[in-house]
Amino acid sequence: MNGRRLHVLLLILLGFGPGLGPEPGHAMPAPAAANEREEFFIVASIDAARGRIVLKHPTEVTLLMRVTAGTTYRDEQGRPFRLADLRTGATAYITYRQSPGGEPTAILVKLGPMTVQELQRRYLQTGVKGPG
Repeated sequence: MNGRRLHVLLLILLGFGPGLGPEPGHAMPAPAAANEREEFFIVASIDAARGRIVLKHPTEVTLLMRVTAGTTYRDEQGRPFRLADLRTGATAYITYRQSPGGEPTAILVKLGPMTVQELQRRYLQTGVKGPG
């Protein structure tokens, strides 16, 4: 495992701890369109009046994201909620569209923790043997 992957793994595990994930088999769906991406974030701040949220990757890199009237919000059980209910520190999988030269715009904000299974799927290569 290279240093960057180990660093990401440690950040995520230290920040979220074991046993905080949904039941196995609840993987996040893949984005529908080529210009859509889905990533895991920590909500750093919310500016509902301006339609923006500041998000942090587990590596502490921040991203300013637009939210619109068309943004959908779902809790861990898939139930809808409102932007006003979103809280700083929440963890979410956000599907967004990045337009050339523009801010990314959230399409779907789905609350949920980073599980070990999802961590491995997203950040670690499978089938790579360690030293020894």
